Amino acid sequence: MFLLCYLFRRPVLYLFGAGDASYLYADAYLKIYLWGTPFTMLATGLNGFINAQGFPRMGMMTVINSTREILALPVSGISSGAQPVLGYNYGAKAYARVRQGIRFTAVLGILYTLLAWLLVILSPHLLLSVFTEDTAMIEAGMARCGCIFSASSLWHFSLRGSPHSRHWGTRATLFFSPCFARR
Repeated sequence: MFLLCYLFRRPVLYLFGAGDASYLYADAYLKIYLWGTPFTMLATGLNGFINAQGFPRMGMMTVINSTREILALPVSGISSGAQPVLGYNYGAKAYARVRQGIRFTAVLGILYTLLAWLLVILSPHLLLSVFTEDTAMIEAGMARCGCIFSASSLWHFSLRGSPHSRHWGTRATLFFSPCFARR
């Protein structure tokens, strides 16, 4: 399937609306997408296999990671959703508004992650049972959830730092500095 899509990518791209000016970009994007698809399919297929086997510790980590990913989605949404507003204000040289927006999203993200951590501490069984019905795996996961999720409030800082460093054109931007900087 990969080979077929790779060989016929030019006519398919033109069929779906690529023109001469956009073909180079569409072709590069499709190549990246095609090369990544087998790995994504493999990972997705193996998750079910890992959960189905009789090794609760191995499957438990998959279940905990799936739970972590679901809980991290709103934080990612907060971070990504703030980017256009912050970018507009940064472009308008309204640096006070940028700092205010960063502070607001930081507080919102920290509050959410603290609430998510509290949910994990109070009811790990509820969260883990979404992904598996295996009681041995749930029991093994419940014992480790508190430790693994104890640093969950720091997710927000990790996700906040990345958009700012991309937005302001430097890779080394510290995620705390925009919150407290004065201009």
